[in-house]
Formats: sequence, C-alpha cells, structure tokens
Amino acid sequence: MTDSSLDRLVDEWLDRVAQAAADLPTDRRAELVADLREHVAVARADLAVETEAGVRTILERLGDPATIAAEARHGEIPVAGRGESGRRSRAGVWIAVGVTVVAVFCLGCVAAGFAAWSVSGVHEVVEVDVFREAPQPVDVPTGVPAPRPAPVTPGADR
Repeated sequence: MTDSSLDRLVDEWLDRVAQAAADLPTDRRAELVADLREHVAVARADLAVETEAGVRTILERLGDPATIAAEARHGEIPVAGRGESGRRSRAGVWIAVGVTVVAVFCLGCVAAGFAAWSVSGVHEVVEVDVFREAPQPVDVPTGVPAPRPAPVTPGADR
C-alpha cells in the first residue's frame, strides 16, 4: 500500500472513533481524535518498514473505536493498547495495594514484638565474672587419720 492508502486507513479508523463518540462535547471529541492521531503518527514513525499490516497492528492495539468512545464518555483517558487489559491493570493495582497492606501489617507485628521484648526485661544480660578465682578444695574430715610419711634418716640409703 502507498502512504496515501495507509493514511486513508488511519483516517477511516479515526472517523469510526469520532462517530462512536458523537455524543461527546465537540471539544472533547476533537481532543480525543487529535490525541489518537498523534499516537498513531508516532507509532508509524517507529515502524522499520511501514506496511498495511504494521498500521493495522497499531490500530488494533489502540482498541475498538466503540470501546475508546465509551471510555472517553466515562471520563477515562483511552490508553494505547488497553483493550480488555484495562480490567487486568485494575486488578494489578488491587494486588499491589493488597501486598502493601500485608507488608505494612507484617512490619507492624515485628515492631510490636520488638517493643514488647524491650519492655519485658527478658533481654537483660546476667553478668558472669569469668575471672574470679576458682573455689579451693575443702578438706572434709572422715574420722580416719591420714597416713604419715615414714621418717627419712640421712645416710640410710647407703
């Protein structure tokens, strides 16, 4: 296809968007079409080789003209390539919110546990003096006299 036939393809798609958004105020409808036209132009410029298939892919990624008009009608800004994935992106936001709530809850539990531990006194260190002298053995009398060594006389071993 030539550039003029590709331009005509884009213009037809934009006309379908404008027709689907006919109930919007004129300035809002014109802004919507201008934004979409600009997006298509940027996406076409990014194509290595501009073909009919490439332009149709760009338009398909933008979504159905009726869906785009409905989103504009409800005050939502149409997002390129949103289509049905808009529901998924909202689900992603809710998942992120849920993960954040769980993380904050867990951090709160850790902080509460630390506060309880620091107040309880369980963490106090008992000092042990490892350098004190060891106790000396104590002689316990048993009632039996200890044997006495034999007297040594000088020169007796000769």
